[in-house]
Amino acid sequence: MLTGLSMVILSAAIKGVPSELHEAARVDGANESTLFFRITLPLIRPAIVLVVTTLFISSLKTFDVVWVLTNGNFDTGVVGTEIYRQLFSARHHGRAATLAVFLLVAATPVIVINVRSHRREAGHR
Repeated sequence: MLTGLSMVILSAAIKGVPSELHEAARVDGANESTLFFRITLPLIRPAIVLVVTTLFISSLKTFDVVWVLTNGNFDTGVVGTEIYRQLFSARHHGRAATLAVFLLVAATPVIVINVRSHRREAGHR
């Protein structure tokens, strides 16, 4: 779910798209979907990457809230609480390590996308 800050970032990015580009595309015969996919979306891609990254990191940080409020009970377990439970309660170090590696593998594509986006913005390849 998008937070208020995410909506503000996306709204600011969309409003930052120059209207002259849309006007020129309309003169060339572009329809609304072409305007969005060929002009607006590429120009707001850095903001989208920022919002997706922020939301992904926020979802990974839910361990503390879940652990403090419910101790992982009532079907509120997340990967972080399961790692904690396997490592400290059940003493299954291998399972905890496997879950941690799974979390790393899940986070790696987001990291790669962020690095590529940052390099593209900086003009490096």
